[in-house]
Amino acid sequence: NTYVWVGAVAGGELRSGGVGRTFYWEKEGPLYSISTYRVTATVTPHLIKTGGLGARVQGMRRYYALLLDRAGTIRLVKALDGERVLAEKPFPVEFDAPVDLALEVCGDKIRGFAGDTLLFDVRDTDQPFDGGGVALLVEDGRLECGPVRVVPLA
Repeated sequence: NTYVWVGAVAGGELRSGGVGRTFYWEKEGPLYSISTYRVTATVTPHLIKTGGLGARVQGMRRYYALLLDRAGTIRLVKALDGERVLAEKPFPVEFDAPVDLALEVCGDKIRGFAGDTLLFDVRDTDQPFDGGGVALLVEDGRLECGPVRVVPLA
């Protein structure tokens, strides 16, 4: 099954004068028991400092995220008692240009993609998150987003 989320962000945009986050996850129902999944979205950054897609989100400061940075990098981060960079690569960010992002979470393994390109394949062995929701994140600026899709992995 594929689950699609398009709600909660007015006009398909997330705006922030600081760090903004929009989360979605059911408290019960078919999505509740999924801990191994792929989340995808096409995001379009508009004058952001950072922005992207989150997985296994357990609150405002507990998540994994694949973040675009206006400085020209893409990072896979873990937020828990602060934000820690799990992996990072140069990635030219063009404002107003859409980017297909995807995160896969399976056990302690986290994989990040831009388009069909696997950028990161890491293991989090230090207190890994074992479940949680999905999120859109932006720090300063505005992030436009198409549908967010969640697909369970086998």
